[in-house]
Amino acid sequence: MATAAGAVRTAFKSMMVTAIADTAVQVEVGYPWPQTSADIVSVGRVVVGLEPGPMGPQRQRVETITVEVLISVFRPGGQEQEEIASARAYELLDAVEHHTRMVDQTLGGLVQSCLLTGHELDSAPFSDDTGQGRTVEVLATFEAKNRVRN
Repeated sequence: MATAAGAVRTAFKSMMVTAIADTAVQVEVGYPWPQTSADIVSVGRVVVGLEPGPMGPQRQRVETITVEVLISVFRPGGQEQEEIASARAYELLDAVEHHTRMVDQTLGGLVQSCLLTGHELDSAPFSDDTGQGRTVEVLATFEAKNRVRN
């Protein structure tokens, strides 16, 4: 196998469904469409970096797979919904982060390790009329390490 990136992307969705354990949350790979929930978690961009592994006849490499997860939470209403939506977005991030750190650090044996390495929050009114709702998005970055043996 030249890379585990595709399998990691697919495994992330399964892991997030298990970690979040809430059927009201829409969990997807790629852009979620149609959007059927106010709470959406999606696996997005995947970037792979390679480093030479130990010298030897197999020419192993160490693969770093960076996976971006977008958590989007919408709450109808005005400015008062900002903190409520933010808290829910972080609650969803905490569930996924806890799972990769404490329950299954290897994504079912697919990689050597997978941990959250950073995240950022952004928010905006639903439209020009802030009374229609607030959307909060957390972009989380996870880093998986894998040894490529062939």
